[in-house]
Amino acid sequence: VVAEVGPGFAKHRAAAHWLVETHKPAWMLSVGFSSALTPQVQPGDLVLASEIVDTHGNTMPVRCTLKPGGRIHVGRMVVADNHPEDVPAKTNLGTASQALAVDTSSLAVAQICYERNVRFLAVRGIVDAVDETAPAASAGMIFKADSRSAGAALGGLLGRFSKASEMNQWRQRAVAAAEHTDRFLAGVVEQIAELLERQRLDRRSVHQAEILPRGHFSHLPRTLEAAQGCRQEGDLLFRRHGRHVHGRYRGLRRRRLYLRAQQRLR
Repeated sequence: VVAEVGPGFAKHRAAAHWLVETHKPAWMLSVGFSSALTPQVQPGDLVLASEIVDTHGNTMPVRCTLKPGGRIHVGRMVVADNHPEDVPAKTNLGTASQALAVDTSSLAVAQICYERNVRFLAVRGIVDAVDETAPAASAGMIFKADSRSAGAALGGLLGRFSKASEMNQWRQRAVAAAEHTDRFLAGVVEQIAELLERQRLDRRSVHQAEILPRGHFSHLPRTLEAAQGCRQEGDLLFRRHGRHVHGRYRGLRRRRLYLRAQQRLR
């Protein structure tokens, strides 16, 4: 399920709450554009949050098992009330927070995931470096994608055609960051799907059981009947891929009972 949410902390929190309540996902990814707050992070890079802080002193650790390398950075991300618009604002925010990048919404999603025990990952594609200032119209289109910002950008173009080439340059940057993010997320989603499938199969092989009456043990080896005890009308006979497990039992107690039965029969 993909949800596109407009700007605003409250909107992202409400959308995350709706997704958890409606679809009950095992994972939730917060994806978007961001600005770099350190010279090590350049336009086109990706930043993955291992910790999210805000400008009010709140902090939240994020479990991120992915390793940094190449153009992928893993570290602290700061959430601001408003996106910094110029170089001094980004420099001051980076010095105060010691973060790699800034956005305005990832903490809202992280809070909901923490409250509902949902795995969370924040990914941000970097559009501008710490020493760059994006034009107001371009920044509105990239970081505040709503109808008002689009209207403001269109009005600026109609009023000053000389800005068209500059707007196109920043548009190309955003497209490049989006394509890089898309390629990365394709691999991440595939790995998450494989992980969830392995976990589902493991739970099925360990926990799937059916209650059989005592008479159903007559066709099994005597060691199995001794190991199970058969002290009740029905016992748990574990099955794996549709076959009875004769020689392997989950749990230390079942294993000890099985070994004792083997020793008696010898």
